[in-house]
Amino acid sequence: MANWIFQYGAASLGVIADRVTFSQTMNAPTAIIPGQDGVSITAPTKRERKISIVGRLNDANTTATRDAINSLQNVLWNSGGTEKLRLHDDRHMNAYLTRFDHTWLPGVGASAISLRMDFIADHPFFVNDSSFTNLETPAVATFSFSVVNTGSAVTPPELKFAAANSLFTTVAIENLTTGGTLTIVRSTAIGDEVRVNVASFTVTDSAGANLISTVTGKFPELNPGTNSFVFTGSASDVRLTWNPRYDQ
Repeated sequence: MANWIFQYGAASLGVIADRVTFSQTMNAPTAIIPGQDGVSITAPTKRERKISIVGRLNDANTTATRDAINSLQNVLWNSGGTEKLRLHDDRHMNAYLTRFDHTWLPGVGASAISLRMDFIADHPFFVNDSSFTNLETPAVATFSFSVVNTGSAVTPPELKFAAANSLFTTVAIENLTTGGTLTIVRSTAIGDEVRVNVASFTVTDSAGANLISTVTGKFPELNPGTNSFVFTGSASDVRLTWNPRYDQ
């Protein structure tokens, strides 16, 4: 499990973590609407996500506490719009600040402040900072392999089918774990490749030309855990790249 932190752009509570306690609440993430068989979707439908963080900041005396809260407030309100919000040290989501309140707490020697920060994220999931890649070089027309999604949410990968050694006309990839097969029928010359971006439902060649008309079936996503695939075709290289997603 990743370490719990708070970082928003240049604002960080890492150096005063021993004097801060926080709780967080989030509205439930809304799933991206998947592409349907035979339907071309140029962009995914997604919903923003609201995050509220409530905490307490205390220091040795009033001056130290005031300096800490003023420093945090100045950085937050001068962040310049959407920033990377991190609540764990290995993942982020893009969000913007909508509220920052603080109140001095009575009865604690004027050295403690209650905090509330509200954010709206442009995407319902946290995304891992690191990408993972699985490269297969099938030697037979039908080839089985598996990949592991370490995230806690369904994750859309990018796929590349390369004609490194010989041309191909038809390739198909089936995710046995989630069900559904994506088929591409297109004459692909040596040195060229077909690129599939599941997050944006786009299919292009190596020059960026639109190939969506060559595709039928279902864009494959990765469930949390192990995903088993069957590849059919003659592409020399089959590459999947993904950044795991998390509900929190």
